[in-house]
This record gives sequence, C-alpha cells and structure tokens, in this order.
Amino acid sequence: MGISVLAAAVTAFVALFVLDEYYLSASTFYPLNQSVNDRSVLFNTSGSQLVYYYGDKYDVNRVLTIANSKPLLMDMIEKYGFVEHYKIDRNKPYWRTKVYKKFLKNYSAIKTEKDAIEISLLDTKPELAAIFVNEMLHVIDSINSKTIKESRARMLIALEQDLTKSSENLKSLNTEADSSVRKNNLKVIFSQYGALIVEGDNFLAKETVRQLFKEIENQQRELLNKTNIHEQIEVSINNTASSLSIVEKAEPADRREKPQRTIMVVIGFFIALIFSIIGVLLLEQFSDFRKQLNA
Repeated sequence: MGISVLAAAVTAFVALFVLDEYYLSASTFYPLNQSVNDRSVLFNTSGSQLVYYYGDKYDVNRVLTIANSKPLLMDMIEKYGFVEHYKIDRNKPYWRTKVYKKFLKNYSAIKTEKDAIEISLLDTKPELAAIFVNEMLHVIDSINSKTIKESRARMLIALEQDLTKSSENLKSLNTEADSSVRKNNLKVIFSQYGALIVEGDNFLAKETVRQLFKEIENQQRELLNKTNIHEQIEVSINNTASSLSIVEKAEPADRREKPQRTIMVVIGFFIALIFSIIGVLLLEQFSDFRKQLNA
C-alpha cells in the first residue's frame, strides 16, 4: 500500500508539473457537390435535373486526401512555425521528418460516423490550434475548388477561340452575300412574316443568295447560343461560393484535453498495487524456498 500511494503521488507530480497541457480544437464540415455551381444547373429553368446539394463519397475521399497530403501539411507547419514551437533544431539531420511525425501525433483528419469530415489539432496553445484548423478549412476549400475552376477556364478559352472563328465565318458570309447581291443587281427584302424574298433576273444568283442568307441565319443562331454558353461559364467560374458546408468552426478550447490527471493517478496507483502484490508473493515464495533449502 505504501508503494502504491507513493506511485500515485509521483504520477500526480509528473501530471501536474512535468507534462504539458494540450487543448483540442476541431471543425466538422461536409463537402458540397461541385456540380451545383455548373452552368447546366445554375441556368436550368425546367427543373427536371435533380442535383444533390452535398457531395458523395468521392467528394469526401478527395477532401480527405487533400487534408492529409504531406506537401500541404509541411507548408502549414512552416507557415505557423511548428518547428520552433516543437523546439526542433533545424541544424540537426532529419528535422523535417521529426517535426512531421510529431505534428501527425496531434493532427487528425477523419470521416465521422455521419459521413462528415472532422479536422482537429491538439496543441499547448489553444488559440494556435483554433487558428490552424480554420486556416486548413480555407486552404482545403481553395484547393478543392481550384481543379473544377481550372477545367472550366480551359473550356472557356476553347469556347472563345471557337467564337472568334464563328464570327469571322459569319463576317465572310455577309461579305459574300452583299457582293453577290450588288454584282447581280438583286433586291433582298423580308416580308411582314419574316420570309426572305430575293428579286432579280438571274435565277442561279438568286438561289445562291437564298442559300447564303440561310447559312447566315444558322451561323447567327449558333453564335448567339455559344455567346450565351460563354456568359454562363463565366458566371460559373466567378461564383465564389464555398465548396464546403461548415457545421462547426474551430474555437479555442477553454479546457485541456490531456493529460487526464485523475485517470493517470488512479491507473498509476492500481498498477503499482498489482506489481507490489506480485512482488510480495514472489518474495514470500523465495523466502519459503530458502527455508526448504536450509532444512
């Protein structure tokens, strides 16, 4: 009992004056379906397309991969000075590996039972832990949206090139039609119902002009459609909505997460008690064995 009480006292001393106090800050969020911001959804007026607001398992896995990527974590470790915070000497070999392994002992990015994502950090400074977790959300959101926006930007560039070609083609058709009308002394009018009427003596020239105007009409309709799509993609790219739905933001903890001093003292007491009993039994067996040898 004396050894057990002593072990409990030593454990309490270590827990109070030796071990650092760690505080936990965590944030919970859901990744959103990126196609919600797509032009086909934003400008869908029929309502026939069903789109889920929250992302599926692939969105969750992509966000978890980003949150646990080593390059991102190393950048964040450097940004917030965890090398100095953990008192790791940069002049010693493998200091990057040491700070990364120590950081991973306190950092966590996991999927919860409700299919949400939780990012948490244990640290001796509660304010630092909260700031770090919230900054991670911002960076993850930026990276998660970047791929989709870059793909739409490439689509926009290709569409702009196609628009330029279509405009040039339309201009060429208009020039050819005007030239043919003047050359063959034709007269082009539109009826009150919008029907095209070409008057003149040259039958072949009239038919040629009619075909040119039909082609011009088709090109104008196509150009207008492409212009609308171009504007819609621009709106989709400029949409600054977050790709994450944050359920709970990280806040500085007002109560330590570890060490659990009471539990440590109780465990220390019972471990010492168990080993003391085993020791006493072994000593008694050894004492009986010596008596038998002497006898």
